[in-house]
Amino acid sequence: MIDADTINDYIEALRLPEQTQIEKKEKLDRLQQGLKKAIDVPLTIMKFADTAWDAMIEIAKYGNVASKYDVEVGAKALETVI
Repeated sequence: MIDADTINDYIEALRLPEQTQIEKKEKLDRLQQGLKKAIDVPLTIMKFADTAWDAMIEIAKYGNVASKYDVEVGAKALETVI
């Protein structure tokens, strides 16, 4: 799934009519479904990135002292992703 494609359902739902109560409810339901789908890709990336902390801690504990700044930059990058 391509990240940019996941928002399409939400955008399509924005275009739905909302003249009657039934249309309003249908639009709201489709908007919610579209949002859930749209956040799936970033949420999956965040969950995957979050699993890297244990490895990062091990590298910091036992890695080469000369690599201290590399670990710090990696930790900041990981923090930014999450």
